[in-house]
Amino acid sequence: MREIKIRNKEMKLGIKDKIFLGIAVLGLFIFIYEKITGEKDGSDVRERHNVVEEELGAISQGEDQKNQDLKEAEIVIGGKKMIVWLADSEETRYRGLSNVGELGSKSGMLFIHPEPGFHSYVMRQMKFDLDFVFIFGDEVVDIQEWISRDRVASIKGDSAYDKVLELPAGTVEDIGILVGEKIVMPDLPK
Repeated sequence: MREIKIRNKEMKLGIKDKIFLGIAVLGLFIFIYEKITGEKDGSDVRERHNVVEEELGAISQGEDQKNQDLKEAEIVIGGKKMIVWLADSEETRYRGLSNVGELGSKSGMLFIHPEPGFHSYVMRQMKFDLDFVFIFGDEVVDIQEWISRDRVASIKGDSAYDKVLELPAGTVEDIGILVGEKIVMPDLPK
């Protein structure tokens, strides 16, 4: 065993002590690194989104002003009519529901992608939790419920989709939306 002399006194460290000291030193290095660089878990995700935000221009309008340019459509899902905002451009898909204070129980945002795929979603500047309904054509292909407004990791469906419906958390359960269900979207622009 390695011996350490402290003020002329000998102290023997066991394996548990060495492991503990190693973890403590590693923790200290991580703490110092985070303080110096400002990086924490998930910072790479936030950094990528900050770069995109700069490229699109800082969008810091109030929610009323921000959503004036959004189109609306009526859809029927789970037998319930809903009025949804349409996010059908790169800018509106990027902005999404960021900084929106709240949604009514029969409203949401429908993201429309030009091509099916596994499009990533994030909870950037969200003020409430969401349910995600992933749609291909007019059929629900995946659902993710109660996504926290504080989530850092991206959200994707398990099957390819060309639309995503974001609803206030709990709406999927309240309405009874199921995978395989058809959605009627008569008002969608062509």
